[in-house]
Amino acid sequence: MSKIFLSHASADNPTALAIAQWLTVNGWDEYFLDVAPERGLVAGERWQEVLKRAADCRETVFFFISPTWWDSKWCLARFLLAENLGKAVFGVMIEPTPLECSR
Repeated sequence: MSKIFLSHASADNPTALAIAQWLTVNGWDEYFLDVAPERGLVAGERWQEVLKRAADCRETVFFFISPTWWDSKWCLARFLLAENLGKAVFGVMIEPTPLECSR
């Protein structure tokens, strides 16, 4: 199975954790989720560096799209990084979100 990076806005932590749990239960256990205790960030780590390293070694990135995600410059930066690294990118709409052509 491919290694997966799960990208989300911090306001969507509960939904991201629920999706991560579903992935684990269904055999997709090679993922990075920053807020997952056993798979994410550790207190004191430089989060931007850790996120970049995690994205570098993952093949696929799932973006959990919500209004908060859409408005976040950090989420946009992660999306652009994944795109520039040539990752397989998938958007998962977790809340109704009006998507406009320009930000």
